[in-house]
Amino acid sequence: MTLTVHNLHVHIHSQPVVHDVSFEVESGTRFGLIGESGSGKSLTALSLLGLLPGEAAARGTVHLEGRPLLPLPEAELARRRGKEISMVFQDPRTSLNPVRRIGDQMTETLRIHERLSRRAARARAVELAQQVQLPEPTTIIDRYPHQLSGGQRQRVGIASAVAARPRLLIADEPTTALDATVQAEILQLFLDLVESSGTSLLFITHDLGVLAQVVTHAAVMSGGRIVERGPVQDLLNRAQHPVTRHLVSAARASQWSGGVSA
Repeated sequence: MTLTVHNLHVHIHSQPVVHDVSFEVESGTRFGLIGESGSGKSLTALSLLGLLPGEAAARGTVHLEGRPLLPLPEAELARRRGKEISMVFQDPRTSLNPVRRIGDQMTETLRIHERLSRRAARARAVELAQQVQLPEPTTIIDRYPHQLSGGQRQRVGIASAVAARPRLLIADEPTTALDATVQAEILQLFLDLVESSGTSLLFITHDLGVLAQVVTHAAVMSGGRIVERGPVQDLLNRAQHPVTRHLVSAARASQWSGGVSA
């Protein structure tokens, strides 16, 4: 399912923070947005789902498979979230409800869109737990978020996002809080899920080394603007913009110190 973003602008209290952003994620492909903190990449992603904070507003043209996403009434956006477009957030501790069992949270989208019975939802929760490689799927779905490790909570977040088999998955810094070993496992999980389902992926990160493992093409953001774009290998080996060259240096330093390889 192709995502087309054209001339996207985001304002917070009338102050522009994202300027004239345009890019396309073609059906079945993996595209990245990369930039340092404050570059506007997360605000760009949140605007696509209508999840900007109350003081923020977006304008521009956003289409998913030719159908507009911006602007849409909240009721219509809610019908399309999860089923057509879904998101994995950076910190599962803030996106998961601490007082609900993880199986219920993984199947919430299905209950809304497909009206599954409790028995069917539980069976699907077990399937999802298996799909994201959670241990002991039949028992872990009855646990609460605080009973899981950070990597396991992120797997729950991914399972929740892919439960309704969306055609576009947005991942916003999904490995930042994880150690290198778990990070590598989560990145491979994204690749496996996208390849097996044909889902398009928009992956957002500050780490070019991480990005190079997941996507084929990317756009570099700085100061709310796209400053460079192209195949990831070109960005790594033939960076033109100073911001991109800085990100390349940071990725190589991480590799040298034992972090994720670029």
